[in-house]
Amino acid sequence: MAAVTVYHAGRRVEYVHLDQGLVSIGRDPTSRIVLSDHQVSWAHGLIKPSEKGYLLTDCGSTNGILVNGVSSETWHLQDQDIVSIGEYQLVFSEEAAVDHHYAGSEKTMLIRGEIRPALQAVLDTAALSSAPMASARWWRWLMAFFPALGWLLSYDRHDFRSDLQAGVTVAALLVPQGMAYALLAGMPPINGLYASTLPLVFYALSGTSRQLSVAPVALDSLLVASGIAVLAETGTEQFVHLAIVLALIVGVLQCAMGLLRMGFVVNFLSQPVLTGFTAAAALIIAVSQLRHLLGLPMAAVSGFFPTVKETFLHLPEAHFWTAGLGVAGVIYLIFGKRLRLPLPGAIVLLIVSTVLSWWLMLAQKGVAVVGAVPQGLPIPALVIPSLDEVQALFPLALTLACIGFMEAISVGKAFASRYGYRVNADAEFRALGFSNIGAHLVGGFPVTGGLSRSAVNADAGARTQLAAIISAVLVILVLLFFTPFFYHVPIASLAAIIMTSVMGLIKIDEMKYLVRVKKVEGIVLLVTLLATLFMGISTGLLAGIGSAMLLFIIVQTRPNMSLLGRLPGTQVYRSLERHPEAETITGLAILRIDASFYFANAESLRDQVAKIMDRVEPPQTIVLDATAVNDLDSSGDTAFREIYRDLNRRNIALYVAGLKGPVRDVLKRSGLYDQIGAQYFFYTVDAAVKRITTVHKITG
Repeated sequence: MAAVTVYHAGRRVEYVHLDQGLVSIGRDPTSRIVLSDHQVSWAHGLIKPSEKGYLLTDCGSTNGILVNGVSSETWHLQDQDIVSIGEYQLVFSEEAAVDHHYAGSEKTMLIRGEIRPALQAVLDTAALSSAPMASARWWRWLMAFFPALGWLLSYDRHDFRSDLQAGVTVAALLVPQGMAYALLAGMPPINGLYASTLPLVFYALSGTSRQLSVAPVALDSLLVASGIAVLAETGTEQFVHLAIVLALIVGVLQCAMGLLRMGFVVNFLSQPVLTGFTAAAALIIAVSQLRHLLGLPMAAVSGFFPTVKETFLHLPEAHFWTAGLGVAGVIYLIFGKRLRLPLPGAIVLLIVSTVLSWWLMLAQKGVAVVGAVPQGLPIPALVIPSLDEVQALFPLALTLACIGFMEAISVGKAFASRYGYRVNADAEFRALGFSNIGAHLVGGFPVTGGLSRSAVNADAGARTQLAAIISAVLVILVLLFFTPFFYHVPIASLAAIIMTSVMGLIKIDEMKYLVRVKKVEGIVLLVTLLATLFMGISTGLLAGIGSAMLLFIIVQTRPNMSLLGRLPGTQVYRSLERHPEAETITGLAILRIDASFYFANAESLRDQVAKIMDRVEPPQTIVLDATAVNDLDSSGDTAFREIYRDLNRRNIALYVAGLKGPVRDVLKRSGLYDQIGAQYFFYTVDAAVKRITTVHKITG
């Protein structure tokens, strides 16, 4: 006989002893127990014997629903292997037979099939047996900070080929991207490569997404450049120092936010704000690279429209060789995808343009090149910023911490949905924090998860974050042995890589969707986009958030209220405005409140009731449909009381339908429930109407 122990998020350790056969992880459906938040499904995973030892299958199910019964991930288990399924932590080892029985209501792991006896490994750890509760907490804490333990200790060697292929592919993309984004951030190209090493490893060990690729990205690089430019001259040692320190502050903020479970902060970045902001940022990035792409003899200019103006003024002075390389690079990166080459377009462009630059001696003809690049790895160092530096960089760091998290979590969730697993928002916040601290240690600048690079990683076959570790190792090898070859890399080619990579940030279809679904969201999008273009990155983002918050406040303070009628032949009551065919009863008005009743909208709701009463024929009775009222504070209670008094003075009876329990409790504590009378409260509008027609002798 063998035993199974499950350590799960409910701070409990539960055991099931098995005779033989198949085990399903999840609640026993026959126990009729409602799933807790930490429990993932009725049948979340299956354990069964296999020729290679033991087979554990993640069924990819959530919230009690088995998704098509199709497995999304499988592990071949041996003794002492450790895996995670949902919130369950599973540690396998062998154990002697022990007789044990469970009531159906206590079963957390159940369902046996008639598969031949073959339990080679079972869930348990002898080392933890003396103090299972403390050990379970310790293990959960360890897994929370280092989710990689789950896949490292149960790694399927059959996944290695796919991870290796993805790691090599992403590394080939990281080298040109890292250098290009460093240029965009106002940093030396080598710092972009530094930022493409340790952060990848730190995220691989602490992140919960299997395909997310964490390294420098265009939007964050632009924020670094624009934010630090007001504190130090671009390209100076002070600028580089502040960018490295900024990575540390961003990392510490993200770690703190993750520990405090502050993933909700991204709610302040609504989709219209993010879409408008990223589109504007993409335009700013593209325009800022035109001087490098065309070889224009002009200094960097702050602001989108001033940059456009200066670019057009200097356009006749474009450098022939530089412009030729740059424009050709953009054309290749846009249309070269049709060639289906085995390497990413960016690395092909980097190799070809570098060879041409060296062969034709373009540097001597005025083409700007990267120049000498330090060879070797930086010595990891923790640079403690001064208080003045922290104060100066904090607003920028907070912006980067939130935007970086928003970018990463949206990409991570997209791939988790595609491949049938879940990402933990708080763990992702911490993992990004660790990654940025790693970037600081090696002299990099802030990093986050990028969509295009993660898509390449996934399409190349990444199964686990081992692919990211392989990418980091390859970039390290490049730093050790190949940096002399970067001398002749044309800056125009890096500008071409930047310009084409940000095109994906301008999501025209999403803009059309937002405008089509709700015009006010289109207004927020437009405000954010124009404010960012006219006033700059930071101010534009604040303007976007401010406009979204203003819209939210307006909606909350002016909730909808509708007059209802009964749909013919039913007991369903709907808005008369939308359903003119709905039937009404003379002397009876039915009002539906479509919001919670609290301080921000209490007076507005009271005024709306009064206006509606003035518009309709004076009724004898009113039914308030409170189905949508989820909350009621003291201001709402006061307004409710005044509505009741106003109606009472007019000799109009008030009935309330669909009131939720918590709201009813507030009315009882305030005394208003007893003042109105329990006989005037009903669970449904139809029940209230039937009572009214009987008591008040009202007919349709």
